[in-house]
This record gives sequence, structure tokens and C-alpha cells, in this order.
Amino acid sequence: MRSFILGFFALVVASSAVAAERALPFPDRGVSRDPYHNVEGYSTGAFENFRRLYVDPAVAVTSLKPKVAGDKPAADLVVENTTSAWAFVTVSGLKIGQIGPLRTAVMHGVPSGSYDVSFELPNQRKFTETLTTR
Repeated sequence: MRSFILGFFALVVASSAVAAERALPFPDRGVSRDPYHNVEGYSTGAFENFRRLYVDPAVAVTSLKPKVAGDKPAADLVVENTTSAWAFVTVSGLKIGQIGPLRTAVMHGVPSGSYDVSFELPNQRKFTETLTTR
């Protein structure tokens, strides 16, 4: 019985060592909180790190109006999706795009101030946050 247990233990250790050699690193699935880290397939440019964009950034920048105006002519609006699901993002009533789970998107060059940012999740949950430009 003892030799059986030792043999089984040796088999388990050997097979886990082989599996560790064959293991591939996990690919980056876009779960990043860094707004300047971009993954293939995500938007770049004026509206960065969105999975899908529903507006032209050049047109959206001119049509966005802050709830409370800031002191700078243009700034960055950082939108963070803290949920573990995709979120559809609406800023000041304008549907902007889709952000991946646990991702941060940045809207560059928007008028500075405070914006009402609404999130809609696939399970129909909706919530709104007031975000200020940086």
C-alpha cells in the first residue's frame, strides 16, 4: 500500500511539472484599469479604450455640454467601468459607446466640467455617476 501511495504521489508531481512546462501565459483580455494601456480591438485617439463607439469623436466633442462648466477650455473625462460586465456609456444624454468589464476609458479634449455619465449593463441594470474632467 505504501509503495502504491508513493508511486501515485510521484505520478502527480511529474504530471504537474510537465503541465507547467506546457502552460501558456494567459492572454491579455482587456482587464486593465490603466487608461493609457490599449488592447487590440479597443478604440484609440480622442475616445480611448472603448470596445465600440457609437459616435464620431470629432462630432461628439463639439456636442457635449458639461452640467457644470470648468475653468479650462478642454480636458480629459475618465470613465471607469467598475462592474464585471460590459457597460453601455451615455454622457450628458449622448450614447458614446461600450466599455469592457473593469476597464477605464478616456475621452480627450472634451469641454472641462462635470458630466452625468450613465451606465447600462446587459442585465438591464442602470446607474448614473457625476464625473469631473481632469
